[in-house]
Amino acid sequence: AHVYVGFEAQATPAVVAYFYQIPTYESAGGRALAELIVEQLHDAKVLDTGRDARPTARGGRLPVLRETRMPAVLLQVGPVRAATDAGPKLAAVALRAIELWTLRTG
Repeated sequence: AHVYVGFEAQATPAVVAYFYQIPTYESAGGRALAELIVEQLHDAKVLDTGRDARPTARGGRLPVLRETRMPAVLLQVGPVRAATDAGPKLAAVALRAIELWTLRTG
């Protein structure tokens, strides 16, 4: 695999794309992809999470991000019902972000 994008539903209304980051290192590819995903989600208005829950990219040490060799993003989306209903649109937006990321890094 060349890239990993995981999806995780959460109870609260939020959209966060996590990429691997520690104080001395960050995954540049993961960050770029996470930022593209939240940009595409915001532009497509796939989920209405309210003004205070704008999609965001955030660094983290989550195991799935730490243990992959390729750029990785974990997209946490909520509330669960909205994420489920928007599943096909979320996947299409993530795919579009991966295509744009590929063009920029290729």
